[in-house]
Amino acid sequence: MFMIICSHCQAKIYSGDEVKSPKQILRLYKGRCKKCDSPLDPEDFSIEVRESS
Repeated sequence: MFMIICSHCQAKIYSGDEVKSPKQILRLYKGRCKKCDSPLDPEDFSIEVRESS
């Protein structure tokens, strides 16, 4: 599963099986978190890989 999470409030911006670029997802939300309205910069994303259980 692929997720994009807001670093400010930990809200889930995107969750799905299809890997998408942060720019593509953020375009849908006009570059802001849908929960806390913080600006999200696609350059600030980090990648974390976890084994699913």
